[in-house]
Amino acid sequence: MGSGTRDGRANDSDSYRIRRTDGSGRSIYLADRPASAPTVIFTGAPGMGKSYALAHAADAARANGDLVLRIDAGSRERLEKRLARAVQDQYDELAQTNGDRLLSDIGRVVDRLLGDRGGWAEKAMSALAPVLQRAISWWEAPAKPTLTGLVDRLGELAQHRNQRLLLTIDNLGPSQASDLADVAALAEHLESAGRPVRLVVGASGPAVDALLTADQHGAAAKIGTRYDIRDCAPVPDAELRRALLAHLHRQGAAVRAEAATRLVHEANGDPGQLMALAGHAAALADSPRGVSRAVAEEAIRVKRDADQWAYRAGWAGLSDDARVIVTSALTTAKGVALTEPPVPSDARAWVDRAGTVAGLVDSGVLRRTGDRLTISDPGFQQWISTNIAPPPARSAGRKPAPRSRSSAEPQPSTRSRTTRATTAPTRQRKRVVAGPARGAGRG
Repeated sequence: MGSGTRDGRANDSDSYRIRRTDGSGRSIYLADRPASAPTVIFTGAPGMGKSYALAHAADAARANGDLVLRIDAGSRERLEKRLARAVQDQYDELAQTNGDRLLSDIGRVVDRLLGDRGGWAEKAMSALAPVLQRAISWWEAPAKPTLTGLVDRLGELAQHRNQRLLLTIDNLGPSQASDLADVAALAEHLESAGRPVRLVVGASGPAVDALLTADQHGAAAKIGTRYDIRDCAPVPDAELRRALLAHLHRQGAAVRAEAATRLVHEANGDPGQLMALAGHAAALADSPRGVSRAVAEEAIRVKRDADQWAYRAGWAGLSDDARVIVTSALTTAKGVALTEPPVPSDARAWVDRAGTVAGLVDSGVLRRTGDRLTISDPGFQQWISTNIAPPPARSAGRKPAPRSRSSAEPQPSTRSRTTRATTAPTRQRKRVVAGPARGAGRG
C-alpha cells in the first residue's frame, strides 16, 4: 500500500486497497473521486502512500483504455528528457494508431531531446507506413523542446485515438527548481489547452509550497482551478489493521489479535511501514500458530535492525536546532514526554523554531497531533534513546524524586541531552533536512 511497482503499477499483493479519506471523509483516490482540476497533486510525508495513489490512478486509467506515461522527478536530467525516454519505451503502444503525422512530430521532439537520431528513426523506418517515413524531417525539430510541448503533442495523439492521456510524475522535491518550473508551466497550459490530458504528481509538502511559488502566473484565485491537492495523511489504526489481516491472509498466515495490535502500533499510521512489517511477520510465522506476539516482536526487531543505517543518516542530516526539538519529542512507552521543548527567547527565535518544526513534520521525522509533537517512527525513537539521548539513570533502590513545577528548579535534562546530541561525530548543518527516510523507496 505504500508503493507501486517500478513501472508504476500497484503491486499484485496489494489487492486490498487501504481506504484513504480527506478531512471531509471523501476518498483521495481518483478512481473514487474525479479530479476538480487538470493537475492533481498527492502530498504527504515519506511512506504515506503517494506512490501508491499514483499507481492506483494509472491502473484505473489503463483499465479505461487510456494512454498512461510515468516518470520520476530527479536532479540528473530534466523532466522532458525523462518523458522522452518513457515515450521510447512505450513506442509499440504509441504506434498502434493511424496518426502518422502526430507520431512523426513526437518522434522529432524525442530525437531532439535524447540526441539519439538513429534510435527513433530506426524504429520508425521498420514499423511505420511509407508515408510516415517520408514525413520525418529531423531538421524541423523544435530548437528547444519543452515538457509542455511534448505533452501537448502526446495529448493530441491521445485525442486522435479517442483516448485520454494520464501523465504521472512521482518524487517531486523542493530542491528541483527546473522540475518545479516545468510542472508549473505544464499545469498552467493544461488549464486552458483543452487537451484530454491529466497530470498527476506525487510531491512532498515543501515541494508543493515551492511549486505554488514557482507558478508565478498562478494567482491565489486560480490555485483551486489549476490544482487539485490531496493529502496522504496517516492511516487510522483500524484501517491499518484490516489491511494487515488481509495481507497476512493472502500469505496464508493466521495472526493473533495481540500480534496484530503490536504491528499496527509499530507502523504508527504509515502504510508502507505496515507492509514491510507484515512481510517480515509472514516470513517468520510458525505454520501451526501463525503470527504470535513473539513473532510480531521479532519482525519489529528485524525491521529496526535493517533501518539502523537509515536512522544514523537521518540523525546526521539534522541541524543542531532540529536535534534539540527531536530529542524534546521523546516519550515514554505510555506517551508521556520525557522533556519539555526549549522556549524561544524572542520573536525571531519563534519563527525559526516554527520553520524547523514544519520541516521535521514535512519530512516525516515528527508527527503533529494538535499542539503535541511526537517522533513518527517508534524505531527511530528507540535508536535516539539508545544512542543519543538515553533517559537519566536512577540509583538502585531509590525512588525517583517527584517532579517539581517550581520555576526555581532547573529544567529537565534538555541541556545535557542537547550537548551529547550535538557532539555526535556528524557534520553540522544550519537547516533541517530530510530525516530517517522511513519511506525510502516508497512514496
